[in-house]
Amino acid sequence: MKILMFALVALILGASAGVGTAWYDLVGTPSVFEPYRQPLVRQVGDGEEGTPRAVVVGGTTYDFGSGQRDARMKHTFEIRNEGDAPLTLMEGSSGCNCTWAALDTEELQPGDSTHLTLEWVVETVGETFTETAELYTNDPEMPSIVLELRGNVVDRIKLEPPEVVLSDISASEGAEVEVWLYASGVSDLNIEGVRYSNSDLAPYFDLEFTRAEVPADQTPAPSLALRGTLVAKPGLPLGPINQTIHLETDDADVPELDLRVTGRVSSDISIVGSSIYRPQLNVLMLGQVEATEGAETTLRVLVKGPHRHDTTLEIGEVDPADVLQATLGEATSINQGAVYMTPLTISVPPGSRPVTRMGTDQGRYGRIVVETNHPDAKSVPVFVRFAVR
Repeated sequence: MKILMFALVALILGASAGVGTAWYDLVGTPSVFEPYRQPLVRQVGDGEEGTPRAVVVGGTTYDFGSGQRDARMKHTFEIRNEGDAPLTLMEGSSGCNCTWAALDTEELQPGDSTHLTLEWVVETVGETFTETAELYTNDPEMPSIVLELRGNVVDRIKLEPPEVVLSDISASEGAEVEVWLYASGVSDLNIEGVRYSNSDLAPYFDLEFTRAEVPADQTPAPSLALRGTLVAKPGLPLGPINQTIHLETDDADVPELDLRVTGRVSSDISIVGSSIYRPQLNVLMLGQVEATEGAETTLRVLVKGPHRHDTTLEIGEVDPADVLQATLGEATSINQGAVYMTPLTISVPPGSRPVTRMGTDQGRYGRIVVETNHPDAKSVPVFVRFAVR
């Protein structure tokens, strides 16, 4: 028994000594079995190894302070190689709509520098601006460099409100809306011209600006204010309003501003219909029509107001007249005579020729006009989006 115990102790001591000897032999030996712990290197000559090191002089973040909204800005970053092997640079992903100027060089020798200029437009609806751009490198400690642009956004000149919504204005009455132009850091400002994107609706609008006192509720207070009066004249065609008014200023930094005008013109005459009619757009969405089958739907023309008893309707212009057809039915009174309703049937007969009127470059919408003797609504257009194949 004592002999067996002695043998076991000797065996354990021998194993421990073997492990210790093996560990001693490996101390100081390069860890060839764990390459992921070794820094990336490259040969720089005669077997000597070096590592590139990318440094952005002044930091990777540029704070431009305050910038005018929608203004174009630029900044130049300096990148230096402080390593002892060549540094390569390559444009990477970008989180901003930046314009990259070409690098002076895409490979830097140790101690050399290059410059990268970023240009960007301060496009945001908020009061701060932050964007990023990225460079890839062969620096093992910095495989990518994220360059950040940040700052505060100011409005040298701004419109308030930037969009005017004329909700259900009467064709017989029109509307009048007040708009303001505020300027900061500007001693004088003049509107030198007004242009309209929708020339057909241009005669129905007037917009004039005059110098005014800055309202007390404007903080921070602008340096000057212009008060504008936008007039939508009576007689606007029924249906949606889609207009952009371009204001030309004498300010070199902000030569033009846009005022959007949207809404809808209503009157005693309106059109209602099925689910394929879009009243907010005044468009009947017939879509794709098989020539062998054709298509047909019925809308309803409603007439209310003091002239409802005397108003007559008839089909006027139809475009394309050889494909679209429109007929009016008999008027009936509803709601105890408060409204007169007349069916309006629009169809594409079977056997019609191929045509595209989808409101694209291939063809504008089809058009049907209902003529009336109403004093305030002489005509009521209905647009038709369709294509015959």
